[in-house]
Amino acid sequence: LRAEILLGSAVGEVPIVRWNPHSYLLAVGRSNVVNAPGDPHLHILNFNPITYALTQTSSAETNQDVFALAWRTTRLANGRDVLAVGRDNAGAQLVLYTVDSLGILSAPISPINTDGTISDRAIDWDATNQFVAVGVAVASSQKALQVYSFNPSGPSLTFAASTDVDTVPTNTLTMATVLAVDWNPTFTNLLEVGLQGSSGQLAQLFAFDSGASMLAFQSGITTVTTSVIALDWYKDGGCLAIGQSDGQFATYVFTDSTLSFSQASSFDDFGGMAVNDVRWSPKGGFIANGSDNNGLSVYETTCHQQTICDLISRISVLETCCDELRTSTGFLQSQIDIVSTDTLLFSLIEVLESCCDELKTSTGFLQSQIDIVSTDTLLFSLIEVLESCCDELKTSTGFLQSQIDV
Repeated sequence: LRAEILLGSAVGEVPIVRWNPHSYLLAVGRSNVVNAPGDPHLHILNFNPITYALTQTSSAETNQDVFALAWRTTRLANGRDVLAVGRDNAGAQLVLYTVDSLGILSAPISPINTDGTISDRAIDWDATNQFVAVGVAVASSQKALQVYSFNPSGPSLTFAASTDVDTVPTNTLTMATVLAVDWNPTFTNLLEVGLQGSSGQLAQLFAFDSGASMLAFQSGITTVTTSVIALDWYKDGGCLAIGQSDGQFATYVFTDSTLSFSQASSFDDFGGMAVNDVRWSPKGGFIANGSDNNGLSVYETTCHQQTICDLISRISVLETCCDELRTSTGFLQSQIDIVSTDTLLFSLIEVLESCCDELKTSTGFLQSQIDIVSTDTLLFSLIEVLESCCDELKTSTGFLQSQIDV
């Protein structure tokens, strides 16, 4: 454990946490709260990766439950981030905030009446950052699956499309609440939804046509028999992970030519407790999930298949990364010699150089193994660890440069 902060007084108050895509800011939403006067339910926190300090920078949504959060991955022209929020506010359930580099929230912007409660975690920006999808309760007159268009000059949201979603497609007697939404990151007009129910197709794929303002059913997964409350596409759009209300957790291979799914793996390790969230690791070798058994689990996945050629390519990238890091740390060292003798900076430089040596040794070992064997799960795992290390090194050198600039 590196940091923690107490935001509430009861179990189950924090259903949603999301990292800012550009910094160490965290957005946290709270619901099912026993309110104290003036109690905010939306929090922005800043995490310091060097000191491990976790501090609140601003808050909002006083005495209003927050169910869903999603950062827009592209900043506005003025440098501010955009955060979409699903909240318990009749007539304005969906709202935007902008957040500056210090983690300070704006006032709420462009409130939208979804005419129904937004489900926990059921907000997602598409890969183009032009549209945001939300899933709401089935009673909504605006329908359970809704898409809004984003205008960065406001910023503002306007209605783009909506549809009812039936667990048995076209059978209106089976209309269901949309519990989860996730845009495909590669096939950017495709949107996966998870539904509440016990039969039919509880995970369904829709195509969004912005010109026609239409959402059209494309396909569904027929093997799921309990509510789907969590979804996550891998970044290449070829694998989908789902979490279910009965503790089932599965991954599916997606074939874009036929818009079909085939199960790659399935687990039932949670004692019937709901799997509330699922997330792929950045390189696709692992997937994490959190459940009502108060546990966080990490699984190795077989969904994202890679070849030896992929493996060799990733090793080559690692070696290039290491060379660049050596150049960067050498430059930083020369700057430190000129401007300061700060112990922390020297210590970080030594860590960077040591880790780079380990990267060189490890990639050499991996290359020797490839010469002997074909695909091996251990090799993919080691490469993912090395790639994560490389990303952390790049972040650390950026931090060092910022200290030198100061």
